[in-house]
Formats: sequence, C-alpha cells, structure tokens
Amino acid sequence: MENKHSANTNVGNNSSTDNVSKVSETISDTFTDVKDATVEKLSDVKDAMVDKFTDIKDAVADKLSDVKDAVVDKFTDIKDAAADKLSDAADKLSDAKDAAADKLSDAKDAAADKLSDAKDAVVDKFTDIKDAAADKLSDAKDAVVDKFTDIKDAAADKLSDAKDAVVDKFTDTKDAAADKLSDAKDAAADKLSDAKEAVADKWPDIKDAVKK
Repeated sequence: MENKHSANTNVGNNSSTDNVSKVSETISDTFTDVKDATVEKLSDVKDAMVDKFTDIKDAVADKLSDVKDAVVDKFTDIKDAAADKLSDAADKLSDAKDAAADKLSDAKDAAADKLSDAKDAVVDKFTDIKDAAADKLSDAKDAVVDKFTDIKDAAADKLSDAKDAVVDKFTDTKDAAADKLSDAKDAAADKLSDAKEAVADKWPDIKDAVKK
C-alpha cells in the first residue's frame, strides 16, 4: 500500500511539473513569435522609409538637373543671340552661364547630401527602435520563462515535501499498528499462560472430584 501511494504521488508530481513546463514553453514560443513579427514589421517600415527618401532624393535631383539644363539652355540662347553683336558680352554671358551651372550643380549636390543624411538618420532611428523592441521582448520572454521555472521548481519542492510527509505518516501508522499487535499478542500469551497455570493448580481437585 505504501509503494502504491508513493507511485501515485510521483505520477501527480511529474504531471504537475510537465504542465508547468508546457505552459512555460508555450509562453516562450509566443514571445519569440511576437518579437520576430515586431522586428520584421519594423524592418519593413525601415525599408519603406529608405525607398521613400531615395525616391524624393532622385526626384529633387531630377528637378534641379532640369532647372540647370533650362538655365544653361537659356544662357546659351542669349549668348548665341548676342554673339553676333557683342563678342565681349557673349564671353560675359558664357562666364555667367558657367557660374550659374556650377551654383546649380553645387545646390543639387548639397540637396542630395542633405536628403541622404536625413535618410541615414531615419534608418538609424528605426534600427535603434527595432533593436530596442527586440531586446525588450527578449527580456520579457526571459522574465516569464524564469518565473515559470521558479513556479515549477517550487511546485516540485512542495509535492516532494507532501510525498515525504505522507510516507512518514504511513510509516508512523505502520509502526504504531505493529506495536499494538505485539502488545495484544503478549497479552494473549499472558492470559493463556495464566489459564494454563490455573488449570494445572485445579487439576488434582478435578481428578479427586471425578474419582468420587
């Protein structure tokens, strides 16, 4: 009976520990899925922002290039029209054209650099946010796993203590019953011995009574 009770206690202990472990694993997997989905979503947003800034930069560069070409064409037209009459004026206009072209080229490059810097800043920011979110989710997952591990260990300790207490109680009960049976056996032996001595003492009287 003691072995059967211990086996049942061990089965209950193992079942409770397995249930806590399964819950811990489920929550750990859920946090991992949430973390992966968040990182993927932030990565998609980052890529979209990069594409958007690239499109804006290209569009601005195209516009500035068009403006530069238009100004160059305009100065070329003016220079050509004035060339026939004023050679010196044509040279001045040519210089002005070149200067304007340089200014516009510089402006285009500066704008492209600014947009590139802005794009890099946004990418870095989203990368930091993505990494921070991943770290937070990882820490939360670890905290929950640790908590369930503590609960599992505490439950295992409690079940082990309960098992030991039941085993001790059955041992005490068995020992007490054995003592009672031993006392009863000794008492019965004493009674039989007393009865035997009483019969032995009365036996002569019984024999005399029979003879009469």
